[in-house]
Amino acid sequence: MEFCSKHHFTYTPVLLKIIAHVQKKYPLMNAILARDIIRKKIFLPEGVDISIAMEKKHKGRTIVLIPVIREVNTKYIENISSEIKYLSKLPFDKMPNIKWIKLLNLDPDFLKYVTMRVICQYPRLYNFFFGTIGFTNLGKYGITHFYPLWINATVFGIGTIEEKPVARNGHITIAPMLYMTIAFNHRILDGSTASEILAEVKRTIEDENSYDLLE
Repeated sequence: MEFCSKHHFTYTPVLLKIIAHVQKKYPLMNAILARDIIRKKIFLPEGVDISIAMEKKHKGRTIVLIPVIREVNTKYIENISSEIKYLSKLPFDKMPNIKWIKLLNLDPDFLKYVTMRVICQYPRLYNFFFGTIGFTNLGKYGITHFYPLWINATVFGIGTIEEKPVARNGHITIAPMLYMTIAFNHRILDGSTASEILAEVKRTIEDENSYDLLE
C-alpha cells in the first residue's frame, strides 16, 4: 500500500491513529474474548488500547516487551508520538508493569502457562497486560511480510517501507510503499471481515484527505 503522510511524525503513531479510526467501523477489532463467570463472552471495551512490541536490552539479552498505549482513539497524534518516544527511551527496569512481568518470567514454564490462562479469563486483567489490539513492526530489519500471532483479536504486522514504481493518473512514479499484514482471532472475526478491515486501513493510509479526520 502507498504510504502518504503529511505529518512530520514517524509513521508508527500515524498508523496507530488510523487503526483506532478504522475500529469505529469495525468494533470487533477491539474485542476481548474472556470468561463471564461461567462461559466465554466477547467484551467490547470503549477505549482502543494498542500494545506495541518494543525491544529492550537487559543483562546482555534483547527482550521484547509489549507496553500498551491507552485510549488511542481519544488522543492526538502528537501525544501518541510523545508517549512512544518516552517508552522507547525507558530502560528495561523502568518499563510499565515490569515487576509483574519479571515475576511471570521467574515461573517454571507450566506456571507461566497457568498464569497466562488465568489472565486471559478476566477482561480487566487481559486489558491491563495486553490491551485490545496488537501492533508489531519489523520494518527496520528489512522484513516485508510476516504474520504476528498473539492473543489479541487483531494484530497488525508492519513491514518495511520501500520506494516502488506505481501508476498514478496514467503515469509511472516512484512512491513509498508500506507492507502490512493482519492476524486475527477466528473465534471473534471471520476472514471476510478481517480482509475488509485491512482494506479499510489501506484506503485510509492512501487517502491524504482522510488524515484530517485523525487530528
